[in-house]
Amino acid sequence: MPGIDFPVEFHFYSADHKSADALISGLGNRGMLVTKRTKRTLIIFKGWEVTVTISRPWTLEQLDQQCVQFATLAEQLSIDFERCGAYIRPAGVTA
Repeated sequence: MPGIDFPVEFHFYSADHKSADALISGLGNRGMLVTKRTKRTLIIFKGWEVTVTISRPWTLEQLDQQCVQFATLAEQLSIDFERCGAYIRPAGVTA
């Protein structure tokens, strides 16, 4: 059943700059929209938040499979797959 594209964001965290860049490079080469920003958790500790946005029609099974794939990739790169999420606008509400 065809559906509408629905953007879902997948969030990663890395304390290692090279691992964050490896993730960005690999996913960017697959045509995914990837952003990175620096995050300081303490005065001197610095890490990187990586967000991957995928817009497509989703089923719960497909979303679960994508989360498992990203969790496996994160484990291989020694980074954290933190969560996924999407903004849902309630029916009848316009921007």
